[in-house]
Amino acid sequence: MKKKFISSVVAALMVLTMGTTVFAAPSVTTDTVKTESGKASATVSVNADAVVANAAKATTEGATVKEATTSEDVEKTVANVNSKLSTAAGVADVLEKAGVADATATADNKDATVKTEVVSVLNLTGTAGAKVTVTVPGIVAGDKVVVLHIKDDGTSEYLAATVDANGKITFTAPSFSTFAIVKVTVSAPEKVSYNGWAGYPWGATTETAAATTAATSPKTADAAPVLPVLAVICLAGVVVCGKKVKFNN
Repeated sequence: MKKKFISSVVAALMVLTMGTTVFAAPSVTTDTVKTESGKASATVSVNADAVVANAAKATTEGATVKEATTSEDVEKTVANVNSKLSTAAGVADVLEKAGVADATATADNKDATVKTEVVSVLNLTGTAGAKVTVTVPGIVAGDKVVVLHIKDDGTSEYLAATVDANGKITFTAPSFSTFAIVKVTVSAPEKVSYNGWAGYPWGATTETAAATTAATSPKTADAAPVLPVLAVICLAGVVVCGKKVKFNN
């Protein structure tokens, strides 16, 4: 009887060790931009599915949506942001338009990292020179935002933008085509000095502080290793219990 019980448990555990499908959130990718040596580093983060979804939920004043945002629009935006951040002058322009203090000094600081996140991309139409107000998920009061204007001829420019207490983004559109809402944050480790030594605390360095690698959440249909581990633990318990029963007999 005991052998039949153990056999049944083992069979059940073998079924559990099969791969289990993971239903994960859409992937977020962060790319490190190749910037000038000795200057601030920069990264571009994007969740393509979220960008498209945010565009569908966006509300606008002073302009109307011309056409729905596509994945191609997102790819074009990321390529433009990468290109703009490849030079210290480009980084300074982004920081200045986003309202970051000491934009040029920050762009020239090799210990600084400028992090940009593409939050939404909108294809708008309206009257040239109009003031446009946009509300998109993911932007709240206090955020630093810059608007990337991708013109119909393929060229692009950054536009200054402000975020009010309600998270509404306002900017002036010199003409109308594609506009990307880009969130900007700046981080930099601070050196400390002690007894003639100067460096970064807790082993941090300029390189480790600035380095960013692509981060991707588990994809749908990836196998989760949790159940196999639990199966091994349960099997060990069965063996121990079996030995105890034999010993008591």
